[in-house]
Amino acid sequence: MLYPFDIDAGANDTFCFDTGNEFIIPIKPSGGTWSSTQNVITSDGTFNTNISPNTYLVTYTVGGGTCLVSDSKTIT
Repeated sequence: MLYPFDIDAGANDTFCFDTGNEFIIPIKPSGGTWSSTQNVITSDGTFNTNISPNTYLVTYTVGGGTCLVSDSKTIT
């Protein structure tokens, strides 16, 4: 069973924008999916820096049903 303290999306990130794709690897556990309300990240963790510089919130989610847990971080 996963508990909220069992997931860690990692520290906030700072990328140079307009440099292509950056791949984000979560600290733990593996096998989850990434998402963002701004659609700036693919489910496998590819963040496209060819967008307007801004602060973006991305979320890493693992599990399903009543065992769904997530953690978020910001990218600037």
